[in-house]
Amino acid sequence: MVRLFNASSTIKKFQLGEFVYRDVPFIWYVERDAPPAPPEELILFYPDMPARQKRHSLRYMSECFTDAELQAFRAWLWETHRAELETTEVFLPLAEIQSDITIPYSELPTGGLRGHVPLYKRDDYDLPFGVVGYFDAEKVLRYVALDDEMRSRSVLYLQMALKSLGLAKGVTGQRLTSVVEALYDGLGLAVTDCEAQAKKKEPPKGRGKEPSKKT
Repeated sequence: MVRLFNASSTIKKFQLGEFVYRDVPFIWYVERDAPPAPPEELILFYPDMPARQKRHSLRYMSECFTDAELQAFRAWLWETHRAELETTEVFLPLAEIQSDITIPYSELPTGGLRGHVPLYKRDDYDLPFGVVGYFDAEKVLRYVALDDEMRSRSVLYLQMALKSLGLAKGVTGQRLTSVVEALYDGLGLAVTDCEAQAKKKEPPKGRGKEPSKKT
């Protein structure tokens, strides 16, 4: 019998609109039309199930990873995002009570700070199966995304601070830019125009951008 798995990750930085969210939980699932094995092999009493229960069970089984898919996606996720994959094996065949309460990941609630990210639409996605990520950023730390203006203000701040201490000699703008980006990535710290930031809009509802590529 085929083995099936659920998969999830914690993405360190996830941008949604003008904001960046830290340590966002993602559930990964496969997008396909049918499960990787006959439903009678995967689901107990499948032929006798009500139509709605059949549909939910089939969709859920279709969204699970096979062992080969899991290993391929694990390697891709680490190579592109340096993110680790947490997995649990699905006990098969799926019991009737499980299929009755199981909600396919593609049907989880969206809106606000919850939504779906189709990784297979990325230019660098090269796996032969499509993976989608469901994110929930409702309860994680949020801060404003680092833009060119904030980066320039932060570099200027460091230059002025070093000059006042008599330590500016030999410190290049490029080096200070690296320091600014490291402080932002590690702590979410940057110099901003407080008045301008107060006018920024709330993040858009629903779908966000994929986690940034590894550089």
